[in-house]
Amino acid sequence: MALPTPSLRKILRDHCSGSEPMRIEKGEMGALKKEIEERIGGHDHIDIKLQSYFYLGSKYSEEQLICSFHAKDGDRYSYQMTEFRVFRLEGGAEDGTVVLVVSHLEATLSSVDEIEEIVLDYGRRLARRRALAAKREKVRHLKSQAVVAQVKALGEEMRFDFKIDHDKVKMKLLIRLNADEAISLIIPFKDFQEKIPHLRRMITTLREFHETGIRFQIVGQGQWGWRQNWITYKKSKPKK
Repeated sequence: MALPTPSLRKILRDHCSGSEPMRIEKGEMGALKKEIEERIGGHDHIDIKLQSYFYLGSKYSEEQLICSFHAKDGDRYSYQMTEFRVFRLEGGAEDGTVVLVVSHLEATLSSVDEIEEIVLDYGRRLARRRALAAKREKVRHLKSQAVVAQVKALGEEMRFDFKIDHDKVKMKLLIRLNADEAISLIIPFKDFQEKIPHLRRMITTLREFHETGIRFQIVGQGQWGWRQNWITYKKSKPKK
C-alpha cells in the first residue's frame, strides 16, 4: 500500500524548503550516510539494509549515492517497498548539493532533520491509509455476509448452489446449473442490494434458456471483429 504520488509530493513540499541547500564534500558522504541511518534506522516502517539497484537511464550514478532506505508499505506477509535515495550532486553551481529522490520526485535537502521529518510524516500517512483500508474491508465483509444470507435464502427456495467472490469494486455470483456448468453474474458491489430483487427472475430466465440448449455471452467491442458489417434493423429509404 504505497502512498500515491500526490501524497509523496506534499510530504516533500512540506518538509523540504530548499531555501538553504545542504552541501557536502565528496569525502563527507560516508559520515553523512552513517548519520542518516542512525537517525531513521530505529523507525519500524523503515528498512536501511536493503540494497539499492540502479537501472539503465537513471539520472544519477551509483558513485553519487550517499545512502538509500525503504519504507515498508506492506504488512509482514508482503514485500511492498518505497525506495528513498539520497544523492550528492556533482559539477556546476550545484556541486555538493544533497538531494532526496523518491519515486520520480526530487527535493533539495537543507538538513538531516528534514529526512527524519519526511520519514515520520510518511509513517503517519501510511498508518492512516492502512486504518481506512481495514475499515473499508470490514464494511465490505459485513455487506458480503448480508448478501450471502439473502442469496442463500433464495437458493433454498429455488434449489441452487452458489458461490460468491468479490474484490474492492464488484461481486461475482456463481449459480450452479449442474456438476460442470454455472451461471456467472458480475454485479458492482455498491449496487448489489438494489439488484438482489431481480435475481429470481434473472436466474429463472437463464435456467430456461440453458434447458433449451441456447448459450449466450456478452462480448465487448474488441471481440466483434472489425471486418464484419452490422446488419441494421432500420428500413432503408426507398429510392426516388
